[in-house]
Amino acid sequence: TVTLEVRDLMGLTDTLSLSITVQAGGANTPPTATLTISPMVGLAGSKFRFDASASSDAETSSANLQVRWDWQNDGQFDTGWSGLKVRTPAYTEAGLHTARVEVRDEEGLTDAAVRAFLVLPGDVVTLTVSPGAATLVPGEAIQFRATAWDAYGNQMNNPAVTWSLTDPQAGTLGAGGVFTASTQAGEYAAVIRAESGSASDTASVTIVYPYGVYLPLVLRNP
Repeated sequence: TVTLEVRDLMGLTDTLSLSITVQAGGANTPPTATLTISPMVGLAGSKFRFDASASSDAETSSANLQVRWDWQNDGQFDTGWSGLKVRTPAYTEAGLHTARVEVRDEEGLTDAAVRAFLVLPGDVVTLTVSPGAATLVPGEAIQFRATAWDAYGNQMNNPAVTWSLTDPQAGTLGAGGVFTASTQAGEYAAVIRAESGSASDTASVTIVYPYGVYLPLVLRNP
């Protein structure tokens, strides 16, 4: 058993141990592991097909080869040894993932194959517009942005959304979420709207003049 210990600058450590089997020399050769993943890019929550059935060995038939799976390639195998060479796990966390399959022949020699695949966020279920409220002077512009989440909590910082303005007197709103205030001062509640699928959110705008109006002070004799 070989153990690797890693230490950071603060003195914190972590270890990982792997077992190595040393056999007497002979005619047996290790197997050759193969792994295909389909699709290579999929949405969160969908199943991916992992196929190691093309793995081979010179002395052991393919049917007698055993495999075990590590869904995240983190060194901790998620299944025991079995003859199941095709699996269909589902992934809910968006990002780049790496899977590992280890193949063992009848005399215990092994080989491993590793392959990466990409999980994209699923459909938008929650949408938030920021800032939620803005105060501008006439002619001033501001960039509104949308953040979205799918059903598994995966965040999308720049989702595809449709921007609209519920009151044209407030100003103009570009397709990218840039709002320019008009000269019509006032409070415009929920005037900025972003939509993506069935999810939507709004933001409010207040337009004020950049100066105050002061009335003259009149002093009267008692």
